[in-house]
Amino acid sequence: MFPIASFLGRKEKIGGLLIREEAIELAVLDGIFDGSAADASILFYSLIPLPVGTISEGVIVRKDVLFTALGRLKEEAKKISVESVIVSLPSELAQFMCFGFPLGMTGEQIDSALALTAESSFPLPLADIYQDRTIGMGHTANTQEAAVGIAAKSRLDPYLDIVS
Repeated sequence: MFPIASFLGRKEKIGGLLIREEAIELAVLDGIFDGSAADASILFYSLIPLPVGTISEGVIVRKDVLFTALGRLKEEAKKISVESVIVSLPSELAQFMCFGFPLGMTGEQIDSALALTAESSFPLPLADIYQDRTIGMGHTANTQEAAVGIAAKSRLDPYLDIVS
């Protein structure tokens, strides 16, 4: 599980890369000190428009064009270095669901229940999907909720290939 609270309190520079159908964008902040963006300042920002049809409904159609645009972005930002980068991808790539569980269930028990749910809710075998979850308190005192994201590897892997 990702420790979001400690992540938001980072003090080093952090980059954000947004990939969408119309453009790719990169922003670099100098740090977030109290968990809010109010203390951060933008050190770098660039937007590279993408030709129509490069990405369609979340699917990379023209990998060569996207790779070239990322190369331009990298060249523009070559004097900027960061410890970490957040990559945001088109929302069409994933499905998100929330599930409620009794407070006494362990993370391992919740993971087992979610695996069964994912297998019956998603039209692909578990081996063909990526899934991630985070667990938080539920709406009542004796429940907890799991927020789950599921994506087909065949749709997400081209993005992983291009940004690595």
